[in-house]
Amino acid sequence: MIRPKAHWIALGLCAGLLAACSTTKTAVRFQKPGADAVDQHRDESACLRSAIVLDDRGLILLPFEIDHAAYQRCMEDRGYVAAPAGSRP
Repeated sequence: MIRPKAHWIALGLCAGLLAACSTTKTAVRFQKPGADAVDQHRDESACLRSAIVLDDRGLILLPFEIDHAAYQRCMEDRGYVAAPAGSRP
C-alpha cells in the first residue's frame, strides 16, 4: 500500500514532468528536395550528435540536452528547409 505522503510526492513528480513536456518547442520537420529517407536519417543523426550539450545542473534522468538552434543551423547548412511538423512535403 502506498503511504499518503508517497502518493503526493508521486503526483508532484508527474505534474512536474507534464509541465516540462508542455514547454517544449513546436515540432518542425526538415525537407530537402532530392533527399531520400536514408540520407535524411543520416543527416539528422549527425546534426543531433553535434547539437548535444552536457547539462551540469545535476539532472539525474537527462544529463544532456539538445541545442535546438544548433540542430536547426546544422540541418539548414546541409540544405534542408524547416517547415511545421504538420505540413506536407
